[in-house]
Amino acid sequence: MSCTIRPTQTLLLLAFCLLALPFLAKAQFLQVTDVVSGPYNPQSLISNVFLGAGVEVTNIQFTGDPRSVGYFSGGTQAIGIERGILLTSGFASQVELDGGSFANNSNLGGSVEASLTPIATDVLNDVAVYTITFIPNADTLRFRYSFASEEYPEYACSAFNDVFGFFIQGPGYPVFTNIALIPGTMLPVSINNIHPNNPAQAPCPPLNVQYYNDNLNSSIQPVYDGFTDVFTAMAVVIPCQPYTIKLAIADVGDSAYDSGVFLEAKSLVKVRT
Repeated sequence: MSCTIRPTQTLLLLAFCLLALPFLAKAQFLQVTDVVSGPYNPQSLISNVFLGAGVEVTNIQFTGDPRSVGYFSGGTQAIGIERGILLTSGFASQVELDGGSFANNSNLGGSVEASLTPIATDVLNDVAVYTITFIPNADTLRFRYSFASEEYPEYACSAFNDVFGFFIQGPGYPVFTNIALIPGTMLPVSINNIHPNNPAQAPCPPLNVQYYNDNLNSSIQPVYDGFTDVFTAMAVVIPCQPYTIKLAIADVGDSAYDSGVFLEAKSLVKVRT
């Protein structure tokens, strides 16, 4: 018996595929669950989601509003990372809205984090911080991330320079040292260091704009109006020695216009050299 598809069958198959497209597309949407909704808590997000091979974690602490951290999935089309941890200066649950929406929340994260103060331009608000103590079994660590913000693009070159960083301390790093840097530079990844031309804060010519993705008023997730390419943070370490890393984010200058950083699942790993 032949399995040839007749023209009428082809038309029916095409119609079915067209009807299914919205559902297939929806399945690819970025989805975020904050720790208030479960099943994770802030500590288990690190141990079960973020932690990869070759790193022994000995302690995990989270400081901030639990609503500011969550698990995300389906992020490949939206930001270039399929799943992982979302750390925000607002509410993680709002991030799965699109770029035509607006995330503007004040949370209970407080206003103090010593590691962020040197790279901030004003007072801190809505602080969220992971402090992780670990022992690597190789000499290099790395993880992948993308930074995004509602401050884009109209508050580039302003004091509202929402700030985040990944700070490591231990052998070779006597003080907390930021490893969230723009590729090929010593500049921290921030709104004022990666942005398009911004007439609203003129003069504000583009800076490192090759790494910037415009999402203003778009139908594409996430909710933030702009986000960076996916970067890799790396640190040279001494195997079998204890280190501490801080993953921190905060609003700067006010508690409005949220920002977030997406951390790829299983990407805090050793790198074989």
